[in-house]
Amino acid sequence: GINSADEALFATRLGVDVGGIELGFALQTQKEAVGTSDFLGWNIDAAYSKKIGPGTATVNGGFFQYDLDDAAYVPGTGLNEGLGGYVLGAYALNDFALKAGKLTITPEPFVRYQNFQFEGANDGEQVRWDAGANLILNEATNTKLTASYFNDELLGVENEGFVVGLQFAF
Repeated sequence: GINSADEALFATRLGVDVGGIELGFALQTQKEAVGTSDFLGWNIDAAYSKKIGPGTATVNGGFFQYDLDDAAYVPGTGLNEGLGGYVLGAYALNDFALKAGKLTITPEPFVRYQNFQFEGANDGEQVRWDAGANLILNEATNTKLTASYFNDELLGVENEGFVVGLQFAF
């Protein structure tokens, strides 16, 4: 859960496919998650992919709401009350994939925008932009190498940088 309290975090997610658009709804709750404050969070999200020209375009986004009974926001802790959302666009260049033995490397440039509006004991905003590319190494397991630039503004303080990461599933 959010903290190491004895109270359990309960979570559920429902996902459906409606005409090729994947829709999801999630709900989470924990009693006394922050001191005596209870937590309730929910989100809706959608994803859509379509083959266009030499690749596959993907758009996904979501909206979420977190309630911590007006517990104070503490930057960097993940204890955030408020609402936010994101949108991501990506284009996997399938026709330009490089093959090396059993390995297929597919470039996928992307851009992502995120926004969170803090509510409760502290008000504020966080806005983040990411732009970069994934190199999809295994489509079946979604294994990828990612390199991206980010610009993040949290409560008026701007931070920017470059991130390189590896994601794999087994």
